[in-house]
Amino acid sequence: MIRMIVLDLDKTLLNNNGHITEFSRNIVERCRLVGIRVVIATGRSLTATKYAIRDLDVDALICNDGAQIFIKDILFENPLENRIANALLVQLSQDCEVKIIKVTTKSGEYSNIDKTEKNGVKYIYWNFESTLLGDIYKIMIQTTTNFAAEKYKSNFICNIRRIREGNNFMITNKNVDKINALQKVANYYELSKEEILAFGDDINDKQMLESCGVGVAMNNASSFIKEIADFVCDTNQNDGVAKWIEMNILNQII
Repeated sequence: MIRMIVLDLDKTLLNNNGHITEFSRNIVERCRLVGIRVVIATGRSLTATKYAIRDLDVDALICNDGAQIFIKDILFENPLENRIANALLVQLSQDCEVKIIKVTTKSGEYSNIDKTEKNGVKYIYWNFESTLLGDIYKIMIQTTTNFAAEKYKSNFICNIRRIREGNNFMITNKNVDKINALQKVANYYELSKEEILAFGDDINDKQMLESCGVGVAMNNASSFIKEIADFVCDTNQNDGVAKWIEMNILNQII
């Protein structure tokens, strides 16, 4: 029996305009009304997550791919080790293959590109070579095709993985990922992974889809994500998440 639903945001619950449709919003609310807990699990920062879901009530937020977990008034944090993070930022700043750097910290969000704004976040322009930052949850970089990710993996103790299409990478604490964060949420609510239904579309959703009781990939997901999922639903543009939940969960309860 499914007692918790975990939703990725971008290209999953959100449409291509970054919005939750009224239909999808209603389905999420219906889930909670019948006692099914709803968790958002995203690579977005807390600010960008709240901007996306607006006033939608959920039972937990997993942000920055698991570096921050919010359950009611309880916060779990797992930032990068400060010395490693700042040394890494210096090298990334000096790497000619790295074009854009965005950093999420407890005090704010920073970028090496001036006047950057996205998903409700106004990034502070920053020179990562000269000034240290503290409590770094996530580093996002956009690179050229020649970027040597393996070099950074071997030189720094961190988790670095390609995300989305093209040359975009996310860097977090080595112990951070969605499935570890989800385990904390499941433990809090005393649920087993077999009681969890997860939706996703990208590589950072892979372990989550494989480990939960039911894993559903979006039809717009990467091909290998669709291959490892238990089911494939409609696209994020067509309310795929909400349609699947309504047909396979809510209609079965009635």
